[in-house]
Amino acid sequence: MDKSFGTLYNKLTSLFHSNPSTSSNQSSIPELGSPLPLSNFFDRLVPSPSAAAATTTTTTSPSIDQRRISSRVVSRQISIKTNDNRILIPNDLSKQQNKIEDHSNVLQPELGRKSAPLHHEPAVSVPGMDDEEFRRRGKEMIDYIADYLKHISERRVTPEVEPGYLRPMLPKNAPEKSETWDNIMADVERAIMPGITHWQHPRFHAYFPAGNSYPSILGEMLSAGLGIVGFSWAASPACTELETIMLDWIGRMMALPVGFLPFDPVRDDKDSDDDDDEEESCSESEVEIKANNSHDSVMNGETHRESKQSRHIGGGVLLGSASECILVAMLAARTKKITSKRLADPLMEDGQILARLVCYTSKLAHSCVEKAGLIAMVRVRQLAVDEHFSLRGKTLEECIRADKEKRINTIFGTTSCCSYDNLEEIGEICRREKLWFHVDGAYAGSALICEEYRYIMKGLHYADSFNTNPNKWLLMNFDCSCFWVRDKFALINAMSVDPLYLQHKHAQKAVDYRHWGVALSRRFRSLKLWFTIRSYGIDGLRYYIREHCRLAKVFALLICADSRFEIIGDVTLGLVCFRLKLLVLNRSVRVENQKQMFLSVTEIHPRVDFERIQM
Repeated sequence: MDKSFGTLYNKLTSLFHSNPSTSSNQSSIPELGSPLPLSNFFDRLVPSPSAAAATTTTTTSPSIDQRRISSRVVSRQISIKTNDNRILIPNDLSKQQNKIEDHSNVLQPELGRKSAPLHHEPAVSVPGMDDEEFRRRGKEMIDYIADYLKHISERRVTPEVEPGYLRPMLPKNAPEKSETWDNIMADVERAIMPGITHWQHPRFHAYFPAGNSYPSILGEMLSAGLGIVGFSWAASPACTELETIMLDWIGRMMALPVGFLPFDPVRDDKDSDDDDDEEESCSESEVEIKANNSHDSVMNGETHRESKQSRHIGGGVLLGSASECILVAMLAARTKKITSKRLADPLMEDGQILARLVCYTSKLAHSCVEKAGLIAMVRVRQLAVDEHFSLRGKTLEECIRADKEKRINTIFGTTSCCSYDNLEEIGEICRREKLWFHVDGAYAGSALICEEYRYIMKGLHYADSFNTNPNKWLLMNFDCSCFWVRDKFALINAMSVDPLYLQHKHAQKAVDYRHWGVALSRRFRSLKLWFTIRSYGIDGLRYYIREHCRLAKVFALLICADSRFEIIGDVTLGLVCFRLKLLVLNRSVRVENQKQMFLSVTEIHPRVDFERIQM
């Protein structure tokens, strides 16, 4: 505790103890957060001059050092001032007005100087939008968004601007005075919209799908209006619990192995009448979690082994992006490996262990894997793929054999052409070699809600963690990434920092998601999930994905019918990769140069580059 703050607290406690009206059995300082009558507080904080004299003769302390506290009743308000910040507290104690003037030297007699001049002005509202204008402008904004999305096809997909276009259009300095909302929205049309790339445009086929829907937008609006920072259960119980339930909902929708789910479906099925399909999915996966729970897991620096009858230790969390999910998975894997090595050899330093760790991944995996390695200080080794652009178990096994004692993590996923690594082959090796196996299903994972596409994730039961992005393909807007882990304690052990001011009495029974990721402050993302899933239903979301996949196959047939083009890779979901057969033409012809369509270009080999189009 800061010395000067401790001195101030001692002064305040001495005032409580010195109040003559307080009986002996009530003289102790109340616990932090317990209610105290306002009259008692100010009677004790600012005693009469005689009591103040008694207080100053019985209490000694070092200098408060730059902390000045003064109290003054002005217009039925008491202003308590610390440094330059004021907190105005309503006060009905008019009888104190003549009594309380300036007792700063009671709290700081040794400073030998008066406190800074007090401000007598009553509190006033900050100029800006009031609730009535907010109602009016909010309705206008809803109309603006609806009109934008309805007529978006009339706009160009990409803007005609050059880097730095916006600076000359805006003032160099922020305005000193408030501006009207009409002027602000006029500048949106004048300066912002000309520089927007319209991701919701029907001819936007670049990068990846950017999900959106009206229920999701309304969920974001309510989240912003509530203004919640849900870092712990105590910070907002509904925010935490709805997030847990949504991760369970989506996990069941995708038929994930039960080891990933926040709630144990096997236990739930005993108390509910779930449909037959769900019960069958859970029973098929029951063996998987028991096998995984038998691995060592670490919590609070100690190793414990879960038995077959152990409690459910899986769970999920909403994070900002797939990049964050992969980083968190790598940090958890790194911590678990370092801890196990240190237990086996207490003389080894963390730095020695870290220098020997490596992450294996496909050379076509997303670039965020490489960035996660940079942040986690783990070397990333990219492995070759087969003729179908898939990482195979044999390739991984050969690399492990050459790099014995250097492994940590295997990442799944090929961004360039939407191919899929062989999870069963890789998973068996990872389990045998005790490697952390993470599966990145950022785009394709959403398709698991459709039973006919679940084959692409065959072998997922071997994985230690899994992520997918509903904001890509489940009609949620950005940001919204789902991350599941089989052993939440391995994750918490890597991410937990628990200062006193963030602790609460329900910590043993509740989930605190601040221990599940990098950020402390967390948005109420689960609201838009809840709104969207309920508005469309699982059947509606399945129809949306199946229609995208159907359109992709139609487009692939059109490409194959033109002898100038060829398809690269398999068309499995909603992504079609194609190119002109003549390489020279392929590198010179770009459809998006006419601003009528936006495609992405990628390369899987120095001599093989092509266009990507996503439905």
